[in-house]
Amino acid sequence: MHLDRRLAVLAALALLGAQEKDPYADKPYWYKPGHPLEPAEAAAVKTIDGFVAERVLSVPREMGSWTALAVDAQGRLLAAAQHEPGIYRVTPAAIGDPRGQTKVERLRGTAEKVGWSHGLLWAFDSLYVTVAEEGPARRGVHRLRDTDGDDRFDTDDLILPLNGAGEHGPHNLVVSPDGKSLTLIAGNGTRLPEKLALQRTVRTSGTDHLMPPGFDTTRHSTEGWALRFDPDGGNRELICSGLRNSFDLAYNRDGELFTFDSDMEWDLGAPWYRPTRVCQLVSGGEYGWRKGTGIWPDYYPDSVQPVVNVGPASPTGIVFGYGAKFPARYQAALYVCDWTFATIHAVHLSPAGSGYEARIEEFAAGRGLPVTDAVIGGDGALYFAVGGRRLGSAVYRVRYAGTEPVSPSEDAAAPAAAELRALRRRLESLHGRPDAAAVEAAWPCLGHADRGIRFAARIAIEHQPVDAWRDRALAESDPDGKFMALLALARQGSEEDQAAVVRALGAVDLAACSAPRKLAALRAYQLAFARGGAGTRALAGTAAARLDKSFPDPDGLVTRELARLLCFLDAPDLVARAVALMEADAGQAETLGKSTYARNDKYGQAVADMLEAAPMVHRMHLAQMLIWARKGWTDELRTRHFQLVAEGMAHSKGGYWYRDFWERTRKHALEAVPAGLRPRMEAIRAGGERPEIDPSKLPKAKGPGREWTTDAVLAELKDGLTGRDFSNGRTMFAAASCVVCHRVRDEGGTVGPRLIGLGGRFTLRDIVEAVVEPGKAVSDQYRMVQIRKTDGSVVAGRVSFLESGTYHLMPDMLHPGRMLTVRAGEIDQVKPMETSPMPTRLLDPLSRDEVLDLMAYLLSEGDPEHAAFRR
Repeated sequence: MHLDRRLAVLAALALLGAQEKDPYADKPYWYKPGHPLEPAEAAAVKTIDGFVAERVLSVPREMGSWTALAVDAQGRLLAAAQHEPGIYRVTPAAIGDPRGQTKVERLRGTAEKVGWSHGLLWAFDSLYVTVAEEGPARRGVHRLRDTDGDDRFDTDDLILPLNGAGEHGPHNLVVSPDGKSLTLIAGNGTRLPEKLALQRTVRTSGTDHLMPPGFDTTRHSTEGWALRFDPDGGNRELICSGLRNSFDLAYNRDGELFTFDSDMEWDLGAPWYRPTRVCQLVSGGEYGWRKGTGIWPDYYPDSVQPVVNVGPASPTGIVFGYGAKFPARYQAALYVCDWTFATIHAVHLSPAGSGYEARIEEFAAGRGLPVTDAVIGGDGALYFAVGGRRLGSAVYRVRYAGTEPVSPSEDAAAPAAAELRALRRRLESLHGRPDAAAVEAAWPCLGHADRGIRFAARIAIEHQPVDAWRDRALAESDPDGKFMALLALARQGSEEDQAAVVRALGAVDLAACSAPRKLAALRAYQLAFARGGAGTRALAGTAAARLDKSFPDPDGLVTRELARLLCFLDAPDLVARAVALMEADAGQAETLGKSTYARNDKYGQAVADMLEAAPMVHRMHLAQMLIWARKGWTDELRTRHFQLVAEGMAHSKGGYWYRDFWERTRKHALEAVPAGLRPRMEAIRAGGERPEIDPSKLPKAKGPGREWTTDAVLAELKDGLTGRDFSNGRTMFAAASCVVCHRVRDEGGTVGPRLIGLGGRFTLRDIVEAVVEPGKAVSDQYRMVQIRKTDGSVVAGRVSFLESGTYHLMPDMLHPGRMLTVRAGEIDQVKPMETSPMPTRLLDPLSRDEVLDLMAYLLSEGDPEHAAFRR
């Protein structure tokens, strides 16, 4: 144990006093805090030239795993843990003082009753605490105050109760630009609170995204959202929604709001997959997250595009560099934390129209750095915490030691962009309320060249009674204005209005339109037909014949949406061309668009691996859309179609749900095949399915084995990993059955997490413990469930997917292809289990050298050039 860690433990014990009864005595073993992490040495944290990283605190185990930081009025750090109670105050040693010591104390009073936190904020002479995890404190935003001036909190008010918990629950909060209110971000597992004073997003009724039978066709839902409210919790105002799981948010100097939103890594390879991304959160913004397969693509004109796609990541804290003693460009940067790849990125934003564009630069990274939150300290340094999921914690600071000026700076003015932002904000002031002047003020902006202004104008109009603008929408002649107006009417109009939308769209020569206009028109078409009833059904044949002339389009996204609409309308001559396009998508990695990811060279291989693992997105999309098609099939086309589906299943190894998506596509396509032909189509496998890994056929360890414990493995690793055998490590990855559930590079299953970034966020001890004691910390994404059926029987397994209330379970992780289906009507109760789906004692058959080779293979993430294999 390092000296500073021993000192920190002794100091903490002195402050905490006599230990009380173990608060985890009545908890299952997986709930208890994890081991103490030996965090990365400061020298191991890589920063850009001119910056220096320092470890200021190794957090004692008793203080939990820190996930939230704040800075109080005196410049001291405040911290809270994810799964434990308590608020901690940290006074870092002064910069440049080699003998200085960091002081840490657990706050007494009402601060002892909260914790379990994903967010802290000092504001309005109060400490705001977001309680997000299971514990005695009620979930939601708590306000702690010191009313008698003794530097101790003595009141605790739950100002915003929230129904949501866990890693997709309520997260962090910041002060709003008006200086009079707060803004909170919440994940997609958090319900919107009641009693909203203003809702800037526009609710719609009816289908809002078309997917074929067997996949989720969605209706409006308020998923991950941002909410503004007063310091006492009142006057709640919904800003935007449709995020997945943004952990943090930050305002820039212009008063614009940003977040770092997560992807759904299990969807990798599916057409609806979206990478992690930095988003600007605008008034009324809809970001398109829906459960299951109903996620909107970001090119829908009623969705807000991201500022920049980032690629594989696990977003946690974000903060602007304002107040940092950094060079000007780093003061203006947005710092975003990535837990998976143990990295903090500097996002350099530039005005672009009424919004922004961005360039991303790796700012700090290192082994053993699962970063959770970051703040700018009162001393001008950037402080960040590592931890989460019961890992041990540490606090680091990054300071500038170069020669460039660090005096306070202001963002460079961009007059044209400022004017566009001002126009957008004037339109946004009309959101959320009826206003007799809103239609007249916003209408000219429906056709504006700037997408953000078109969006803001449409939202303002949609908040007004449809009777006030219906006729104007149908009569609009400006192309861009027309499509936005008709989209608004399709979103807000009655069933009768939908037929009028289709007729108005039919008067447009779609072939003569630009790609963005085509996408806007097709989006309005889709909503109108989905919501229109008998009135639009009567127009389906004419519309299909007209649109069919444009398929396929030179633009791939337009082709995608034409396929969605034409298959829904069952266009009679589409099938042959769609099957030909399926054949053309042979699995090139470019189909996911490498250029859309902003990773630097360090992540080039990781991104390439992810892309290579997920080709054929166009083929999958077309195969799914053809589930609707009933006309135009021949025996030959059906045969080609099912062969292409089988090849898709064989070629690609995407996310955890990837195989299920292909299986569901095949299943529902078979249902449309005539009964006499169905056996022939069912038989089309032709090597088209990648065989399931059979544990009985995996290589065996030579041994001799032993009963391996975490400490026993670590004892063998005490001298480090050098000179190991890569080939044998890869063999042991299979022999220990890891390959059945996990993937390294292009090898392995997808039942468990893909093993990317292990060497960054985890220490060697973390990796060993995860293998030897898998139940010690189980992510809520991988926990098994137990289902009690109405007949009294009980089944258990991991949820593969949930379809219309029916659970599809994997009862045995070593045989992921053996599925158990429990239909909705058979279910009496569903509850999470307290055990890990990962089997124990997997290392016991392995000898010492086999264990070391396996650990080297895991640490290297399958890289034969890694230092562990050098001799």
